[in-house]
Order: sequence, then C-alpha cells, then structure tokens
Amino acid sequence: MKEKNNKKKNILIIILLVAVIIIGAVLLIDNFGSKFQDVEISNNKSIEYSNKLLKEVYDENKNTLVSDITLNTNLAFFYADGNEKVQNELKNYFVDDNETIINNLRNINDRYKYAGKKVSYANSLWINSSTDDCSKQSKDTAKKLNYDIKYAKFNDKALNEMNKWIKRRSHGKIKEAIEDDISNAQSVLISTLYFNEKWNSEYEESDIEPGTFYGTKGNQEATFLSSEEEIYLEDSTAIGFMKPYIDEGLYFVGILPLEGNTIKDIDIESLMKTRSDVTVDVMIPEFEYEQTIDFNNVLNNMNIKSIFEQGNLDSIAKELYVSKIVQKNYIKVNRKGTEAFSITDSINSQWGDISSSIRVVLNHPFIFMIYDEKIDQVLFIGNVNNIE
Repeated sequence: MKEKNNKKKNILIIILLVAVIIIGAVLLIDNFGSKFQDVEISNNKSIEYSNKLLKEVYDENKNTLVSDITLNTNLAFFYADGNEKVQNELKNYFVDDNETIINNLRNINDRYKYAGKKVSYANSLWINSSTDDCSKQSKDTAKKLNYDIKYAKFNDKALNEMNKWIKRRSHGKIKEAIEDDISNAQSVLISTLYFNEKWNSEYEESDIEPGTFYGTKGNQEATFLSSEEEIYLEDSTAIGFMKPYIDEGLYFVGILPLEGNTIKDIDIESLMKTRSDVTVDVMIPEFEYEQTIDFNNVLNNMNIKSIFEQGNLDSIAKELYVSKIVQKNYIKVNRKGTEAFSITDSINSQWGDISSSIRVVLNHPFIFMIYDEKIDQVLFIGNVNNIE
C-alpha cells in the first residue's frame, strides 16, 4: 500500500511542465557597446513558422504578437528528447532534423549574445529539487540550447525568483509571468526575447499628425508617423514595405492586405521575395498593447499533440508531459523607435510605373514583422486590428 501511494505521489509531482515564453519590447533606452555577430543559419524557415503561427492565433477582434524563436526553443527541447511519436510530429512542423534546428538556434543565440539591450535572447530550465531530476541527456540538450539550468525547491520563494528572472530580462515589462501553482511541477522552461531599437531616421514634428484608425471595433483616434521608405513589397494579395532600424539588417516590415483578401490569405514568405527598390510614402500609427497566448490549443491544431500526453517525454523524466505553454507579450511602437510594426489598407498608388511613389497608410488592420534580414529571421510577427 505504501509503495502504491509513493508511485501516485511521483506521478503528481512530475506531470506538470510549464513553458513560459516572454516577449518584451521598449523603445526609449540608449544602447552602447552592443554588437551583432555574423553567423550562418542553415535554410532558415522562420518566415514560414511565423506565417503559420500568426494564422493559428489570429482573432479579428484582437491584436496579436508572437515569436517563433522562443516557442521553437522549447519545442526543440522536446524534439531532441521526446519519443518517436513526439519526434515525428515535430519533424512535420520543423521539417529539418533536430540537430539542424538546435544548431540554428545556437547560432541565433550567438548572433545576439553581445547585442546588449537591443536584442536579448535568454533561456532557463528550472528543476524542482524535491522531485526526480531531469535525465543527463536532457540537461545536455538544454545546455546545447543555451538554457541556464537552475535547481530550487518549488514553493512561493522559487516562483518569486522565476518571476524576478523574467522581469529582469523583459526590462520590467513582464512582471507576473508565472501565476500557476508550481509546487507539483517537475520543471519549468522559460525562453525570453527582448527587442529595443530606434528608427534609422528620426521623425520631425512635421512628420507626426493626428488621424483615424478604422479598426474592427470601430473608428479610433490615433497618432500617425509619416516617412519615405525605399523597399517595397507586392503580390496579388498584399502590399508592404520595409523600414530600417538604426542597426544594419534590422527592419520593421509592414504588410497590408489588398481589398478582397484577409490576413489569413497572405503568403508572407512569397510576399517577402518580391522586394524591390521603390519609394514608398508610409504612415504608421503609434500603438502599445499586452497579450497572453495559451499555445496548448494552437499546437494541437497544428498536430503537435503528443507532448501534452503522459509517457511521451519519459527520456526527460518519468511520467512527464507538458501541461501548459503560455506566451506573454508586450509591444510599444512610437516616434522614437519600435519593437514591432504594421500596415493597413488605405492605399493611393500608380500601378505599372516602378518609379512612381506608392502611398501606404496604416489606418486599417495590418500585419507587421520585426525582421533580421542578415539571417532571414523573424523576431516578432503580429497584427494590429485596433489601436489600444
């Protein structure tokens, strides 16, 4: 009877794995001494992942912000050490083998290792010292993915330490990321990404004017930022532009669905291949919002199910399964700089003449990306349906 009770206790202790993904952005901090490293990424599929994720989480009445880097870091951990069922599902998602995925994520980490507060990418694996340890194999995988491994007795003090760790890496933007009872958890995975960049060219007062944003919840007053950009995107479903940040290779990408198309109709990967050197007159609204995404249903809809079932992650720890994957987001876009950007659908243009100036006014729902052209990596993708 005692043996039976102990077994039950072990199951209760190790069935919970929480993966918390934090995205933070603030625009008003100067960065000195930061440097972006040159790295090689093998056949980066970030735009493809981001496009899929945006379509899965899209809600016409809400604004969205997601990051494939932080989600994929956690999924890569399970891809490496899950059973055959887990690996088959994640191979359908990643396409590449787990070694390639891990190497790419390691290189992304190296790219931003010395970028200071401009781009900060950090991960940690917290293990409950009161339960069975994770396997050596899984701890080795965590190290390859640049997770800091920390041991703690999971109580209110440990929860407080986790939230402090997250708050530091989001520079105060995410304060209470983990609100669940973790006392019965075996481990907690945390992956964070923080972005802070100024625009390449400052806005003058004459470039800033009030206007109306025609959102899905009605008309809203907004402040618009006018500029002239030099990279234009266009296909049969959308038009867009790329606006540079101060560091070479980093861009805000705005994407506007053409009439008769919705956000779900747009193939962003295809659209990005149409870039051309064309002058674009752009108007972007200032905006700021927070968001929390529960990824359990999202991943289930993408046929990633086995990580949520008991018995498929036994090589990490016995009876382990993922109970919750949560992504918490913050974004602010203003005249100083941005962490994300967007596009809308009030367009006046002259088609057929490649030298003509095209005007894109983001005063309707639009998609945006924060994009690192040097490694073809989307840091953030989202949509703005309303100015909040």
